[in-house]
Amino acid sequence: MTRSTLRQIVSILFLLSIAAVVFADPQEAHAQPQPQDGDNLIVNGGFEWPYNEDFHADGGGFVAHGWNAWWYNDPGDTYDAPEFKGASIEEDPNRVRDGVVAQQYFRPWARHLAGLYQRVAVPAGSHVRFTVYGHAWASFCVEGNDKLDCDARDSSHGGVDPITMKVGIDPTGGTDAFSEAIVWSAGQAVYDNYQQFAIEADAQGDAITVFVYSSPEWGAPVVSVYWDNAVLTASGASASPAPTTSSSNSPPSQSGGNGGGANIEPQPRRDDGSQWHVVASGETLGRIAIAYGTTVQSIRDLNSLTSDTIEIGQELLIEAALVAETPTEQATDEAPTATPIEAAES
Repeated sequence: MTRSTLRQIVSILFLLSIAAVVFADPQEAHAQPQPQDGDNLIVNGGFEWPYNEDFHADGGGFVAHGWNAWWYNDPGDTYDAPEFKGASIEEDPNRVRDGVVAQQYFRPWARHLAGLYQRVAVPAGSHVRFTVYGHAWASFCVEGNDKLDCDARDSSHGGVDPITMKVGIDPTGGTDAFSEAIVWSAGQAVYDNYQQFAIEADAQGDAITVFVYSSPEWGAPVVSVYWDNAVLTASGASASPAPTTSSSNSPPSQSGGNGGGANIEPQPRRDDGSQWHVVASGETLGRIAIAYGTTVQSIRDLNSLTSDTIEIGQELLIEAALVAETPTEQATDEAPTATPIEAAES
């Protein structure tokens, strides 16, 4: 082989190596996970395939294996359940941070109050740290020519739909997204580019539950949320783990409603005007509070509860009876006038 022929062969091999880099399949390049510190306790932290089909009358869709969906489907017209699906790299590479798919949920022209959760076994009393990347695409794109024009956004709202995204840990291992036991991160509005969310807590037993949460301020033509790269790590046990007070450790039904459970219909007032609720299976204080437009603390105070634990068939006072004020005696000979009946503050 001549020296000239050898040079030609080397040149060809060099050009082929450059072509292999330039024309590499972006999916193959994207599929390599980024290194993570520590041992990740999350199942399917990358939200990869397969996705489990879980449709219901008022919401649902496809959720990455290892995860559960939760949402609040308002009996009124404030919140609607979103649709869950996998956002693949083939559809839009910008929506996948790592691997070939990310978890997406969306609902055009509607507000949602929703997210995902996963209950994870951890060393009892350990200090846990949960991180996940997320972002939203929530904007007032202009409709025209049978499609949305997102280069011409509705200026009446500044083109962007404000959205709150955050993450949380329930150190008791409960799965009620409305539990006051959850430690939440600060809410952030993150658009179009992934940003890391993080929260830390001390486990109060041998399991904790991680949550992701989002809620837009308005219903817009485009309201989509994306999550990817979830990591949970645990370190040495905390000094004095507090006792568990979660009302339930069973996952809520994904049929919609308060935190993913069935809608709670307020029960009729009694003859004296008081409002009571008889606890049914699967209900928690958080869900009951939302159904009646009150707070968990108010229900605790009215019923002298020292924890969030409630039992099936238990009667909870939601609002005290209507009480007429005692009429004030008049200084004149006129007959006293009764004060109109007013509802006591709940």
